[in-house]
Formats: sequence, structure tokens, C-alpha cells
Amino acid sequence: MFKISLLSSTAGKPYGSPDSGGSGHSKRNKQQTATATARSDKTSLSAALEPRNWSQQAADITDNLLDVSKYKSLAVYAEVKLAEALDRAAKVQPDTVNEDGELLPNSLKTAVCFQLLGELAELCGPFSKTLTALRDQLLPAVYSSYAAAEAAKPLQFDQMPWFSVAAHLQRDNTALLAQQEAFKRELAHHQAQMAAVEQQLLTFKAAIDAGEVAAAALTATNATLAAARDA
Repeated sequence: MFKISLLSSTAGKPYGSPDSGGSGHSKRNKQQTATATARSDKTSLSAALEPRNWSQQAADITDNLLDVSKYKSLAVYAEVKLAEALDRAAKVQPDTVNEDGELLPNSLKTAVCFQLLGELAELCGPFSKTLTALRDQLLPAVYSSYAAAEAAKPLQFDQMPWFSVAAHLQRDNTALLAQQEAFKRELAHHQAQMAAVEQQLLTFKAAIDAGEVAAAALTATNATLAAARDA
């Protein structure tokens, strides 16, 4: 996950025509062609990695879905198009539920709803400006400036709504907490091993001290015996 402003495509600079005369013309032409090709490939890759905003995501679902001219009622058109767009979006990105079985927000459906709200606003005559302003005010509250790729499409980066950002952060936080717990368990294991080693050292020290006491007593006994023998 990254901010969209951090990823922007840079178009290659135009190249002038190669010199028409002089030695080395063919070599310079090949070098310029190779350089242009490399920069073109870089530009194409940058363009391929350019994040798709919410409108581009929705366009894959809503474009060429229905023809408003075939409907006499704007209300019927709006109802049918919304239903078909949401159904198509659900097939592309199925709904998910949390651990409690509660339905989670669907980012593709969210993009579709904003797209259709803008399209319908344009058809609402005197309410068009007001509805468009309402949509524009809601957009920053729903969509962040972050983009991320899904596991199924690792090279397709889509603008993320805030609830998707929160889900990413929650997963990252869960992973970090799991790593923290694993570290605590490993630390406790090492501490237990160290405590066992320290206990063994204390046992060895006690044995050494006892041996030294016994040796001192034996030395004293030998000295006493030697003195008695000399006497």
C-alpha cells in the first residue's frame, strides 16, 4: 500500500532526428534507437503501474451497460442500471463477510455507486449541480490517496477507499501482534533455558564448594595424623 502521489508515470523526452551526414551515422542511429526503445519500455511499464482511480475502476463495470435513450422513465433507467452494475461488480469482486458473518463493504461496488451517482446527476436537470456537489463532498470522506494491488492482480494498483485502508492496517497490525507474541514466546523459552543453565551453575558451584570443604577437612586430618606420628 502506498500513496498515489508517489507513483506517477514520466513520459520520455522527444528525440531529434539523427544527423544526416558524417561518419558513424549508422552507429549513432542504432544507439539512439536502442535508447528510445529502452525509454519507451520504461514509460510503458510506468504507465502500466499507474494506479487506477475510483472512476476508472467503475468504468470497467458501467461503460456501455445501458442506453438511456431506450428508456422513457429516468427512474426506471436508474434502477435497472444500478441493479445490473451492482450484479456485474459482484461477479468481478464477490462480497465478503467478517468473522461474525457481517457483510463487509465492497470497494468495486462503492466505485460503481459513485460513478452512477455522477451519471444520474447529469440527467437530473435543475438538481444536476447540487447532486454533483454532494458527490464531490462525499468522495474525500470515502476515498483515500492510497493505492494497493490485490493478490490476484499484483500489477494492478487501485485507489483505495478508507475502509480498505483500515482493513490493510488491521491485517498489518494483526501480523505485527502475531510476530510480537511469537517473539515473546521465543524470549520466554530462552529465558527458561538461561534459568536452567543458571540453576545448573549454582548446583556445580555448590558441589565445588562442598568438595573444597571436604578437601580442607581431609587436609586438616592429614596434618593432625602427621603431627601425632611425629610426636
